[in-house]
Amino acid sequence: MNDFSKKWMSYLEGRKKLTEFTIPGTHDSGTYLLDFSGLSRCQDKSIEDQLNQGVRFLDIRLKPGIDNDNALYIAHGLVESGFSFAGDVMPIIQRFLNSNPSETIIMCIKDDSIMYKNHNHKKYFYNAVWSTIQEYHFYTNGQIPSLDKVRGKVVLFRRFWAPGDLSFPVGVNLYGDDDNIWPKDRMNGFENDGINFYVQDRYDDWKGREDIENKFKEAVKPTLEKASSSLPNTLFINFTSGTSGNIFYEDPKEIAEIVNPLFFEYLYNKQKTRFGIIPMDFPESPLINRLYSCNPFNFISMESIVPGNVYEIRPRLDLNKCLDVKGNIQADGTQVIIHTSNNQLNQRWKLADAGDGYFYLHTLIQTATNSVLDVAGNIQANGTNVIIQRQNNGNNQKWKITKLENGYFILEPKSAPNSLLDLFEANTEDGSPVKIFEKSKNDWAEQWALLPVK
Repeated sequence: MNDFSKKWMSYLEGRKKLTEFTIPGTHDSGTYLLDFSGLSRCQDKSIEDQLNQGVRFLDIRLKPGIDNDNALYIAHGLVESGFSFAGDVMPIIQRFLNSNPSETIIMCIKDDSIMYKNHNHKKYFYNAVWSTIQEYHFYTNGQIPSLDKVRGKVVLFRRFWAPGDLSFPVGVNLYGDDDNIWPKDRMNGFENDGINFYVQDRYDDWKGREDIENKFKEAVKPTLEKASSSLPNTLFINFTSGTSGNIFYEDPKEIAEIVNPLFFEYLYNKQKTRFGIIPMDFPESPLINRLYSCNPFNFISMESIVPGNVYEIRPRLDLNKCLDVKGNIQADGTQVIIHTSNNQLNQRWKLADAGDGYFYLHTLIQTATNSVLDVAGNIQANGTNVIIQRQNNGNNQKWKITKLENGYFILEPKSAPNSLLDLFEANTEDGSPVKIFEKSKNDWAEQWALLPVK
């Protein structure tokens, strides 16, 4: 259970369509391999690492190699790599899905050839892609599926030519008749093959900090707000990426270093919502985690919270971390912190009935006989430490567990009924202390996932 980012889709409602979720993605996903960096490299993590960190939309740009070997290779405009679609990219994808069958990957494939886009080239590109995807678990229907229908599969989004006389669809069509529907360097809604799309892809000519901040304020943010408040059946694709278009100004990484923190801050305390697909440049794990945490998860029902059950308790702010007895120490007064999940007993909590709908949370550290989660000193003040202490039946050891509409839980000590278990200062670093604070509306630092341990 220590790899939440690899399996986060397993907690989503499978009957919902992909349009109803917030899905982290990467722009120019394969460019970490490009020898020439600067304007061409948009990622610094491998595709495998991107998937392991929670990315589920891949922007794959391809072009034929210079050796006429009938293969397609990762490219970005004029710059190409030796990393092939069939021999390198797809085996990585399949290994990930074999290990994580609850997940789906949306793959947008674009013909990034700049020269020779005649009919023969288009036909060659189509045949090369189509022959490869026949060997893997692709969903190539032209409509937006439910999640359950495509778990363990790759959903094809097509930005390349396909023959018009085919009797079968070739993925979700974002190409149109002749690459004429994608809003190049702008934001626009459109309809194709019965699907409503809204794409924000204002990528070019962002120069200087103030101008780059406007990439977020004038393009990314309005699209986020549009996606979260209206058009529930529309597929939103909202690129946070950008370029100055000039080697003398900011490159994609420098732009991401300005845009990504703005985006990260914007997402804090957002409630369950749908933002759509968000392709990003150089996203770090905390941003990816914060994005997929916007989804309404189905962790467990209130009916399943009963004495005797064992749980990992994870902060919404980083679902790869757990409520943890510091240092695996059994002594009374040991601080409770968060720490990266490691499958150890000091991160597991067993419920016991405390009466009146409250529970004791017993640590499973074998040497900490009968020790429970405790508000230190029975103090009600903001910032009071949460510790383990031998059970004494005090109200500061009794916790009410309440499920929120978004699927997360809050934990309220009986001794301080207006306070909640809180990740202090929203700090997600390993070792960050857990305290109690007066409850506030919709604060992510007060929201926790309860994951059953069998």
